[in-house]
Amino acid sequence: MLPRRQRHASRIAVVLLVAALVPAAAAPAEASTSAREVTLVLMTDTHLDMKCSAEDLAHMTRWIVENAAALNIGYVGHLGDVGDQRGSGTLLEMLQQARAALQPVADAGIPISIAVGNHDYRDGGEHPRSAEAFNRPDTFGEAFYSTSPGFGSTFEQEADFGIAHPGGTANHYFTLELGGEEFLFLTLEYYPRDAVMEWADAVVRERYPSHHVVVSTHAYLTRQGELTTSNYGEPETGPEYSNSGQDMWQRYLQHWENLRFVFNGHFIDEPRQQYLEQTGVHGNTVHSHFFNYQNWAYRDGQLYNTRSGGQYQASVLRLFTIQFDDNTVRIRNFLPQANVDVEPATPEEHPFIPAP
Repeated sequence: MLPRRQRHASRIAVVLLVAALVPAAAAPAEASTSAREVTLVLMTDTHLDMKCSAEDLAHMTRWIVENAAALNIGYVGHLGDVGDQRGSGTLLEMLQQARAALQPVADAGIPISIAVGNHDYRDGGEHPRSAEAFNRPDTFGEAFYSTSPGFGSTFEQEADFGIAHPGGTANHYFTLELGGEEFLFLTLEYYPRDAVMEWADAVVRERYPSHHVVVSTHAYLTRQGELTTSNYGEPETGPEYSNSGQDMWQRYLQHWENLRFVFNGHFIDEPRQQYLEQTGVHGNTVHSHFFNYQNWAYRDGQLYNTRSGGQYQASVLRLFTIQFDDNTVRIRNFLPQANVDVEPATPEEHPFIPAP
């Protein structure tokens, strides 16, 4: 069997061949001409069937696959609330539909990570963090990542206590080489427990201390631009204690000198996006981005607020294009179905690694 990076290259070659034979959806920007440029694609809070339709989610993933080569898409992340128990069926049925819609990205050999949100938990389980529906082989358990280039390990594989489902993936990581740079993409559960953060701390500081670290989680930065102070209500001490955004930063993240980004969704209504620049104890700059369009649809050239369904609701992709040679990150809020930026990103650009 080929090493994962070679398998990744082979799959991207297949995507290139398909793109040459089948007309692709229009890209939102000029095709990348530099191997030192890469695009990260983020989505969040699709709440399948309740907010984002299965057809719209499929359109989003189809656009990603068709533009993967032209835009050097190196990673796709969903920040949680993939499904919703309030849809037309059970949570399991909604997650199964979401899996079918997202599967083409994985099949194309594009690394894709799915975070667990608060609406992805339970569906019959007694514990608040019961994620049986999320962790099944036919939803987002280990089988979803079986052919993913760069997929590493999971907390659930390595933990020996508590709510840690066999085959679970609520906490996992990827290691990828993008544009000649080494990255660690770390996906963490909703308000991560102490034991999860201790595991993540060891992954970052002991296993991959030289990689650029990107953290994806469901809740961290609020729509007011502040770190969250709430948690998930576990006991106040011990390995099951859950960490707010402030806890995560104070106890762990500020000590990760190679941390570059933190991404999250979760919070609703306005503002739809926020940005916070923080400085770690080692002097590194951390770019934290919140965005969420779950209650927003698009019609006649503008966004409108809706909770009951609308055109292209919860269908915005956030594109982060990193240009390593000039050390910049360009950010866009892009709606594939209408081929438009729905509004300027906050911010539209910032340095990747600011000069000291």
